[in-house]
Amino acid sequence: MLIQIVSTMRNEAENIPLFIELISQLRSDLSIDLNAAIVNNGSVDGTQDVIASLPKQSFISFFENPIGSTYADGIELAITKVSSAYVLVIPSDLQFAYSDILSILKLFFEKIDNNEKNDISAFAIFTFRKFRTDGRFMKFRGYVWRMLVTRVLKIESRLDPASQLKIIPTPKSFVSINRNFLWDIEVLLRTLKNVTSYSVVDVSFQSRIYGESALPKNPFKSAIDALLGLIHLTQGVK
Repeated sequence: MLIQIVSTMRNEAENIPLFIELISQLRSDLSIDLNAAIVNNGSVDGTQDVIASLPKQSFISFFENPIGSTYADGIELAITKVSSAYVLVIPSDLQFAYSDILSILKLFFEKIDNNEKNDISAFAIFTFRKFRTDGRFMKFRGYVWRMLVTRVLKIESRLDPASQLKIIPTPKSFVSINRNFLWDIEVLLRTLKNVTSYSVVDVSFQSRIYGESALPKNPFKSAIDALLGLIHLTQGVK
């Protein structure tokens, strides 16, 4: 199989039916056999009960990860459950518009069709999140974070280092040194070292339909940890 979806969720019980509907709609609109591996990452909100109550879908496989596992643990487990050349990583909180997910998949298949060298793992597609209009502080914090990351890591400013929506060649093994939100940045750096080209697509970043995103209890400590983590990345990713 050429591409499969991977995702991990923690306390997203209300979003599960919508997420399944999204995958089903992608399969229909693209007329492809698109499968997904989804990891329940230690949810305590009844996610397991919701999964058990839903009709079985042959194109979706659910896996369990223990309570206390990190985002990186969950998404890496999902990746080990697929056998495709590429993975489409989709966050389970549904903060990306369906039209954007559909558009990057269409771009992916266009690139595959135009791949004259027949190099099956030659490229990647990253996304650049356009900020929501609500919350000046969140917009400012996001802008400062992007500027800091791109300068410290010396990467193109058009790359959104923390955007979870992406299509990348399926990693064959994991040597990640970060088990928190910096995992996406590390994967970005590792992918850039292993592809001959990449595209960056603007996408809308929208408010959640259900639930709330976890915010750090101590923003100052979180900022310091993030900065130290970035320095760690520059030294650890080879």
